[in-house]
Amino acid sequence: MLRRIASALVLGVLVLLVIWFRGPLLDAVLALVLLLACFEFSKLNPGTDFRQLLSFLVPICLLFLGATLVSLLHPGTAIRLLPYMLAGLAAIVLPLTLVGGKDAWTLWTLVVSGTIYIASGTSAILLLLLQTRGPASGGHYGQLLFIVILAGVIACDTAAYFVGSWIGKHRFFPAISPAKSVEGAVAGFCFAVVLGVVLGVWRVHMFWPLAAILGGLVGAGAQAGDLAESSMKRIAGVKDSGSLIPGHGGILDRIDSLMVVAPLSACYLGLLGMIHQL
Repeated sequence: MLRRIASALVLGVLVLLVIWFRGPLLDAVLALVLLLACFEFSKLNPGTDFRQLLSFLVPICLLFLGATLVSLLHPGTAIRLLPYMLAGLAAIVLPLTLVGGKDAWTLWTLVVSGTIYIASGTSAILLLLLQTRGPASGGHYGQLLFIVILAGVIACDTAAYFVGSWIGKHRFFPAISPAKSVEGAVAGFCFAVVLGVVLGVWRVHMFWPLAAILGGLVGAGAQAGDLAESSMKRIAGVKDSGSLIPGHGGILDRIDSLMVVAPLSACYLGLLGMIHQL
């Protein structure tokens, strides 16, 4: 437990430093996270050629991440759509045409699903962090938005774990994750909503009912992302996606919730007009 807490504190400080100062370091860190996530995702799929899956997944996901940068550099122009179109076509066409045979369909499914899962999550994180205009500006609007969302994810995970450990009696999706409870899930959702209201109103000046909806999306999305990754690990027959972070497992074990929450939040905030170049 002490190793887990120490790792979380060190990782938390590093993450806050990277997102607050942004710049090329942020792009490099997100690219590294994407590469590690692709590696772990590929390892979680038994019965497939690991290197073959990785060789398709990495460049296509990087292309999607680059497309997000292009969309921010060229707002309001058609050019920002081209990298997304190329990445989508690559994900659909390349596995089928270059591999062929009976394994092509399985590979295609994994490349497309992996691209949607990893690239959409990391691209949404980048999109949120690079926002500069907003009511809580000062050049840190994007960071504040992301911190509100990240804090909601952490609050949801923490509350679900402790409340579930203390009073959890009713199993929540036992076929996927037997340790989770309904009581923990409800507590996690409620804590995410409350923190979403507090931080949303205080830091980014949201109208409180809209902040509550954001908190609800974070609470629901965080648990959906956690369950999705738990299902992948159960299918693969492993406890963790990797061993990179002491006491926590792999990179996917730490970002599984964000892979769902970030795109959900970006879409919602885009509909509210709170982020640009969506």
